Amino acid sequence: MSARLGTDPALVQAAGGNTSIKCGDRMWVKASGTWLAEAGTRDVMVPVRLGPLRERIRDRTLVDAHVAEATEAGSLRASVETPFHALFDPPVVAHVHCVSTIATAIAEDGLDRLTGLLDGLDWAWQEYLKPGAPLTLALAASGAAQSRIVVLGNHGLIVSGETPEEVEATIRDVHHRLDVPIPAPGLDRSRVSGWDETGYIPAPEGPLHDLAVRPDLIELATKGPFAPDFLVFFGPDVRIVDPGATLPARLAEFTEVPAPFNSLVIVRDHGVLLRRDALSGTAELAGALYDVLARFAAMGAPHLRYFDDAEARALLDWDAEKYRQSLNSGNPA
Repeated sequence: MSARLGTDPALVQAAGGNTSIKCGDRMWVKASGTWLAEAGTRDVMVPVRLGPLRERIRDRTLVDAHVAEATEAGSLRASVETPFHALFDPPVVAHVHCVSTIATAIAEDGLDRLTGLLDGLDWAWQEYLKPGAPLTLALAASGAAQSRIVVLGNHGLIVSGETPEEVEATIRDVHHRLDVPIPAPGLDRSRVSGWDETGYIPAPEGPLHDLAVRPDLIELATKGPFAPDFLVFFGPDVRIVDPGATLPARLAEFTEVPAPFNSLVIVRDHGVLLRRDALSGTAELAGALYDVLARFAAMGAPHLRYFDDAEARALLDWDAEKYRQSLNSGNPA
């Protein structure tokens, strides 16, 4: 199940998302910074003791450091989102960054939009909170974790169930219910060639390059961060620049700031560039950025909820995310 979810870019991108299964008093959960797509070929799961985590959740003393204390000795850290996996009673839990779910969950009226679309399902809504201990304690306090489906504002989807097959089928059902048609790509990638000496390379072939020719998507993409992985992989800003003789100098300025800042640059009417030294997985997240924003625009939602400065800083300064970045440093191509 993990490998199938991890190789479907509509559900999981790069090192995002996590899965778990409970076996007695232990829970196996995806390790931080590893890719679900590789679950069939390498060991990406680590064992965690359930009792200590659940006790901390019950007495509301949970902090992120308790994950390391509950993780059995080994070379990998458990996912930063391990606590909410422990919170859910069913044995199988999956958290995905489903693009159709995120497109709905970033809308200021996202909760209202979900009502009706998810009729007949056992679901709950959780407003955005920093992943890890704060989100877990909120899910416990609200009772949302009693539902089999939780839509996380500005974040993604959690599904729990008795078997991997049940969980996967539910994830795909939610994705299908929330998905909307988006226009076919129309921009030729060849228009973004010729800037290799700048520290940037053209993004892979695909609809992402249409960001450069759609003013509505440019405006959405450049106003600020709105989901954790986009912030972690691109930094707080997606840059928009004009083509021309000054472009190489502008790009050189951007690379003076260490990656992941300025990792994605939109060249107006030409296409999208990625930093050569961006985190591994940046190309996958860039594709997801287009997938989310194109769906959001197609929904006709009036307003996108962006992170405020405190929310963005809490993620960028978080040790757990810095660790995950260190495992994914490398060339996005």
